[in-house]
Amino acid sequence: MILLWLAQFALECSGCYLASRRKLWVLAAYLGWGAFSAALTFYPAYVLHQGNPWPWFICRGISRLLLTAVCCEVLAKMQRADLRRDYVLGLLALQAGLILWGFEAHHWLVADVLSNVSLLVGLVLGWVTAKGVLEWPWSLMAAGLATLVAGNALYAFIWSGSNSAWSFYPLPVLLAMCAWNYALLPRNHHSDSVRMPLPPKIKPMTRYDEDFLKGLGISA
Repeated sequence: MILLWLAQFALECSGCYLASRRKLWVLAAYLGWGAFSAALTFYPAYVLHQGNPWPWFICRGISRLLLTAVCCEVLAKMQRADLRRDYVLGLLALQAGLILWGFEAHHWLVADVLSNVSLLVGLVLGWVTAKGVLEWPWSLMAAGLATLVAGNALYAFIWSGSNSAWSFYPLPVLLAMCAWNYALLPRNHHSDSVRMPLPPKIKPMTRYDEDFLKGLGISA
């Protein structure tokens, strides 16, 4: 389990760096916060095998809001326009309400399922009503986001009835992180720059050129 945590931590750090290089600040903030919160909760969870669960819940809640912002950015790319402010605020308010309800009622798994399902529904509706095909790297980033929220929803649903789901938790996260890191890798665009310029096309000799050469005593 620790090896999977280290893999997730490494992918979040590298993804944060690559996203910041591409100036994708929302995704960089989400991945950076994920790495920070993972490092913050690692010692009590994996070393001491105890600790107050509230720091983990708080970190998880902030991460959920940042993931919602990433989802809104992907939806904006699907619609090829900025999303309406009331739509974004409504989606963030819904996620915040589910987080607070999960904290207050101690139904975090149910709230997590509802949160991920709502994001997945938003992505599906955005894909159905998309105005054109997503360009690279947003196409792979959208696929990674859908894998993440769908996998998390399924994991939380199974975990609500069986503790064995804990061992499967990192799988959708790792798949999404791998997809995002690959999509954010810099691409080589040197294929056009290495082409040698073609020589100018030689025009056929005209009659005026022939007369000019004859005046110089040169036969064409």
